[in-house]
Amino acid sequence: MLKDFLTVVEAASALDLHAETVRRFCRTGKLRSHKLLNGWLIPKTEVESFASTYKETRGRPSNGHARDSEESLG
Repeated sequence: MLKDFLTVVEAASALDLHAETVRRFCRTGKLRSHKLLNGWLIPKTEVESFASTYKETRGRPSNGHARDSEESLG
């Protein structure tokens, strides 16, 4: 049964992401997983489907603002 799951480090390697990024995705629900003691178990099928749909985003949005509009800045 455990052979159907990956650890955070194994999933990070398969997805070419940092392990902490995978942990954050698990914590926020972006990556479906199961919390077990001090770690996460991620189904292999979930890693495969996530890899096919994940689009990496880094830094600020292209408009240069952290928020959607300048009105929210006050």
